[in-house]
Amino acid sequence: KRGNYILSVGKIPFFCGMDNKMGIIKVLLFTLLAVGVFLVFKKIRKVSDDKVVAKSFGNKMLGCCICETHIPEREAIMHRDKVYCSEAHLKQGLGEGE
Repeated sequence: KRGNYILSVGKIPFFCGMDNKMGIIKVLLFTLLAVGVFLVFKKIRKVSDDKVVAKSFGNKMLGCCICETHIPEREAIMHRDKVYCSEAHLKQGLGEGE
């Protein structure tokens, strides 16, 4: 009989052949299952990525007027509408005498 070959993937045998409809159905079901698992994991990963983006949203970054290093707004030192990254740069910006 022509067309009855066994293709073994791991320990799961798949029957392939022109006249073996059950083999084709098994391959299609396996493919659909693999695609379904892939889509579920992709959706789970997207949800966790969205949570990370939501946590970081709202942390505005500001550049120091001395060294131009960008730091989060909550860590910046503001003086006369200027942004400084450290006390040393604040003193440098004030000219040490102000």
